[in-house]
Amino acid sequence: MYALLAALAGEAERQKRGVRTLLVAPTHGEGREILRTLVRETGGWIGFEVTTVHSVALELVGAELATQGLTILDKFAEQALVDELLDEALAAANGVSNLEELGEGVGFRRAVRKAVSALRFADVTLSRVEGDALPDPAKRALLGGVLARLEDRLARDHLVDTAALLAHATTTLAAGAALPSDAVLLLPGLGTRGLNGRFLAALRKRGASLVPHDPVVGLDPPEGIIWHAADVPPTPLARLHAPTDGGQEPGDPPNLKFFRAAGITEELREVLRRILAAGLRWDEAEIVTPDPSVYGPALHALAAHLDIPVTFAVGLPVKRTRAGRAVSAWFRWVEGGFPESVLRRLLEAGDLVPPHPFRDVDGTRLARRLRRLRIGWGRNRYRAAIDAARRHLELALP
Repeated sequence: MYALLAALAGEAERQKRGVRTLLVAPTHGEGREILRTLVRETGGWIGFEVTTVHSVALELVGAELATQGLTILDKFAEQALVDELLDEALAAANGVSNLEELGEGVGFRRAVRKAVSALRFADVTLSRVEGDALPDPAKRALLGGVLARLEDRLARDHLVDTAALLAHATTTLAAGAALPSDAVLLLPGLGTRGLNGRFLAALRKRGASLVPHDPVVGLDPPEGIIWHAADVPPTPLARLHAPTDGGQEPGDPPNLKFFRAAGITEELREVLRRILAAGLRWDEAEIVTPDPSVYGPALHALAAHLDIPVTFAVGLPVKRTRAGRAVSAWFRWVEGGFPESVLRRLLEAGDLVPPHPFRDVDGTRLARRLRRLRIGWGRNRYRAAIDAARRHLELALP
């Protein structure tokens, strides 16, 4: 059994029934996958609760901040706020005309949000940003403007973003607050830089424990993450970077095989064939890809066709869901001047359905009827065409 799973199994055996143990993971999905694997290896567990650094901080100080009249922003509210302040900064800053052209680009806005978030998490002050830290004056003016407006808005509207939440939680722990549960276990891979690292250090001082991981021979642990190597013999794959382990006898070689495929879908089909040929269950296989945003949708389409259950560590694009397709189409419908062809495609695909009392009318029939109305496009033409069709039906009734 892997060292991480063995440590969790030992913790589950030691804890008394009813004891709440927080398993702090980089993401909820990663933590749940580890517990699923623990079930396969041991038969079950009790008492573990998967959480994240943000959730632990929220549990520690969320109620206290609320009593102070402060509102804690979720990640979507934070993104919306930074987007709004970015527009203000672009309009007010001088010498950023080259950046104004990029202002409506999704990639540019994502980069600015990430930069502002990184500055906040690193606890970088506005004076440092406005100094010589950034050689490009346009970028310096823009980021400084967004950061200054963000700090002002948070203070003025009594808001708390994730960085401020972690700072509050760290201060609370340093003042002697107890951990939010009977036991707190920190999984490998959690970030140790900036406010995130300070909060984790405060958790450890109050009694949180590191979960050990199997050693990796020949590589030093990356900087900026939690990593506690267990004192156990390396697994075969752990020797990948140093098969002889410094001149000693090599261990069991990892079972590595290479193959080529004509495309991504064909590559994934071969992976699924090899999983079946090895006699593995689907939840015993993990697929690591160079680009989840490309391989993820391809695997989802293939797995859905073959009825194979799949869990995605980083999720799927929202357009892969029915709700996501409907929302995306709604935006296209409004932006394009309300063309009825967009609604027809939604009805034909089953992404848009009538209310419950009329569910017996299928989408294809509705799409054909919508086409016969000859609306074309234009918001006002819908009401006129529908009213005309209703009057025609009323006249046709006996």
